[in-house]
Amino acid sequence: MSYSKLIGLLGVLAVSVIIQPTYGALGTVQSETTAARDSAVLVGENGNSYTVLAATTAEQFFASAFDKFQKGDRQGAISDYNEAIRLKPDFAEAYLGRGSAKLALGDKQGAINDYNEAIRLKPDFTDAFFHRGAVKLALGDKQGAINDYNEAIRLNPDYAGAYFSRGLAKYQLGDKQGAINDYNEAIRLNPDFTFAYFSRGVAKLDLGDKQGAENDFAFGYFRSGNAKLALGDKQGAINDYTEAIRLKPDYGEAYLNRGNTKLELGDKQG
Repeated sequence: MSYSKLIGLLGVLAVSVIIQPTYGALGTVQSETTAARDSAVLVGENGNSYTVLAATTAEQFFASAFDKFQKGDRQGAISDYNEAIRLKPDFAEAYLGRGSAKLALGDKQGAINDYNEAIRLKPDFTDAFFHRGAVKLALGDKQGAINDYNEAIRLNPDYAGAYFSRGLAKYQLGDKQGAINDYNEAIRLNPDFTFAYFSRGVAKLDLGDKQGAENDFAFGYFRSGNAKLALGDKQGAINDYTEAIRLKPDYGEAYLNRGNTKLELGDKQG
């Protein structure tokens, strides 16, 4: 891959962070409400029980919305989040979820409005700051995004995604060294953060560190290969290991993983 194409990855990575919201906090709430959703039954006078299929509580609507979002039904998710909020107006997690569903439908300002409300209701809501920062970055408010990422990091100093995203914002502001510093921290916290290696390589290349850039691109392809291998895409993994070796010919781990993967495909000679 040419350097120009690799540099172009930066914009793609920024978009991927924005349109794929994390659901750490929401997943916790969902797991806590599953029992309530599943135990929604009525007991008749004769002792027979009847399952209530429709959601009736804010938590049940929230769980239903979460499921719909995961299945790609963004509008259905918004409808259920609306109902959850109607029943429980201070449900910060529901505002976060609805904001993410709006964002997935392209309504960035609507998403920000919901993230604002989530933060008003829960001032220490780390994920809400992170998500709002991502949308601000998409809207071109780079400094506003950095401010939100700063707050997310203050609340959770181990938030690798926030360091990575802040690095993207700094890069777009022209602070290449500041971006590298944030990518370094993201990689320290998550050594398998593929996007962080690629992005750090782009920043190094801009600063004239060609060798450092090639090493980072190699590390990125190596981890991309590992991820593809975990998903069962063995040929794709081999292709990525090959690119890692091209960029860093002394990359022993890449040779080892490529060889083992070829062996799994029956290519004993390779």
